[in-house]
Amino acid sequence: MTRQKEYKLFLGGNSIYRRFSLDDGAGFSLVWVVSCSHSVQSVVLCIPKILISFMPIRIRHKRPECIGCDLCAQVAPQYWYMDEEDGLATLLNVTETRGQFSYADAFDSDLPILEEAARSCPVDIIKVERG
Repeated sequence: MTRQKEYKLFLGGNSIYRRFSLDDGAGFSLVWVVSCSHSVQSVVLCIPKILISFMPIRIRHKRPECIGCDLCAQVAPQYWYMDEEDGLATLLNVTETRGQFSYADAFDSDLPILEEAARSCPVDIIKVERG
């Protein structure tokens, strides 16, 4: 049986991605980004279903204290990018913002690179925790 779900995903703070996911019932999901910013119009991916639903790692980033060293974006570009306007690192796929902190979920398989990004940060503004 095929099910369709709509997800709204926040990328880079204010950018809203709208994704539709079709579960084929055989352990894979088809994900289609139908509207977003950052010049991406549509993307089709085939991802194992377990990766979509199993994200037990939590990232905490305190962007206002970033000094723009670019280490996190170099180590884990799938989780951070350098904002061209202010030169600061921006956490991708933010699920929650509380005060000065941004939070995102990550794949368990990415834990080693996330820990390296946290260790590399010279101002210690990245925390990585198991959920």
